[in-house]
Amino acid sequence: MRAWTPLAIAPLAVLLAQSLPARVPGGPLAPNPLATRSEGAMLAPLSAAPRQESPVFEAIARGDEQAVTALLDRSLPLTTTNAHGYSLVHWAALTRQPRIAALLVSRGAPVNVTGPDGRTPIHDAASGGDVGLVRMLVDAGARVYTADALGKSPLDLAVEQGHKALFPLLKPLHAAADRGDLDAVRLLAQAEPAAVLARDESRALALHVAARSGRRQVVAALLDAGADINAGAACGETPLRLALEHGAAETAAFLRSKNAIDQSDDALLRKPLKPGEAVLWFLFDAGWVVRTSTHVLVFDYVPARHMALPPTVRPCLSSGEIDPAQLADQRLVVFASFLRDPQHRDAIFSWRSKVPSVAYVVGDRTAGDPAATYIAPRTERSVGGLRVLAIPTTGYGEGFIVRVDGLTIFYAGDHQGSERLWEPFVREIDFVRTRVPALDIVFLQMRFETQMSTAKGVLYALQALRPAAMFPNSAVAGEPFFPGLVRTVADAGLQTMVRSARHRGDVFFYPDSRGAGATSGGSATEDRCPRPPNRGTPLRLR
Repeated sequence: MRAWTPLAIAPLAVLLAQSLPARVPGGPLAPNPLATRSEGAMLAPLSAAPRQESPVFEAIARGDEQAVTALLDRSLPLTTTNAHGYSLVHWAALTRQPRIAALLVSRGAPVNVTGPDGRTPIHDAASGGDVGLVRMLVDAGARVYTADALGKSPLDLAVEQGHKALFPLLKPLHAAADRGDLDAVRLLAQAEPAAVLARDESRALALHVAARSGRRQVVAALLDAGADINAGAACGETPLRLALEHGAAETAAFLRSKNAIDQSDDALLRKPLKPGEAVLWFLFDAGWVVRTSTHVLVFDYVPARHMALPPTVRPCLSSGEIDPAQLADQRLVVFASFLRDPQHRDAIFSWRSKVPSVAYVVGDRTAGDPAATYIAPRTERSVGGLRVLAIPTTGYGEGFIVRVDGLTIFYAGDHQGSERLWEPFVREIDFVRTRVPALDIVFLQMRFETQMSTAKGVLYALQALRPAAMFPNSAVAGEPFFPGLVRTVADAGLQTMVRSARHRGDVFFYPDSRGAGATSGGSATEDRCPRPPNRGTPLRLR
């Protein structure tokens, strides 16, 4: 939910004008401007000092064109803002007065003044859903790709509110790319550089649209303007993948000549892998998917709706969600270090209806489902073609060491190395060290600030276990601390490659780890992950 700047207390008449609908002569009721903000937005306490609203802003909120015209005729500055930082046009958009907004624009009032929360008039017009108002602002030169303080464009706000009629108006670069209008693409990219990196309602860049439509010259122009050649769309589709899927052979050849990557979730799920290789997707928080040569492993997935996350355009790995239909032909093993609640349990066990080959490993005796395999701490079992060793954690549930397809993976779950839990944390890390001679990939908890800022527990685990690659769990919240962790690992002389996800759906490769973001957040850039020194040594379980 977005928070916004509180309004100061106004005299009673003004408060009533703001809190009750105002009838426009000959027009519909105008809503309270507060109601145009996102549902659930919280207001801070109002200022104790009353402040009189300017007459022109009162007239705008009432829809009083005659009063506004009279004030303008008296040389009212068109750059006037009220006490809350709103320009004239912005206040008209916020109070949903399209005729007043058009009047102001016709008199030369600016349309791109930034107000509270970094919004411009077209942000609130898009959120309100008035097609005529949005079209008028676009025609007046409103910058449709400007991001507000939360990084949201007017199109993002229209998508959130379900105003589909606005979508074509708010993505002119995408439309020009789709129809192959090279001159328009160049002009738009030059006028608003942010447009090149902006995504539409399907999470596609203009580059994806041009590649899909076979517009080779437009693709070249967008690349020259700074578009990311390997950016992923909603489900990881790179521009080259879209060109190939839609038969745009000339465009595909051009992209290949620029060393573009052919990638998508479906392509990565079909890609032949050798023993010892893996593709990894970050879901959210502590959730990961690891695909090996013959299996897909899911660790601690929780549906977005259970985490109060915004819905994705399309549920798929590269959007940080799991659609079991996407994994229907995979040998799937689902790991849950603990079950959060019955809804979490029901969500993951419902996959059995769509995935014929699925097994479950749960670090919770109370799973309550016959399909769940519980492994007692410090014991091992074979599950779904894997060898799994469980350890108790210092938090909830268990962690797992998994031997699969030439890889040894340590998913530490909720094993936290805070000062209060230091002794049991070290005890289990030392146990893993004595039992497992070499680790390829480890996932270590970094949720709490003390762990993220000191990295004491993570550093101890890396020094003890010497894995080839480490991915911090819950590290999205800890991104400010991550560069320090990387430096700490390097200063300690460790060879472990440390990588952190920045966005839901980021994809990585092992042993050729290409870094974060071959999906909705970024591109596939190659980094090399070293193999552990004792690769191939069997997992010793006593």
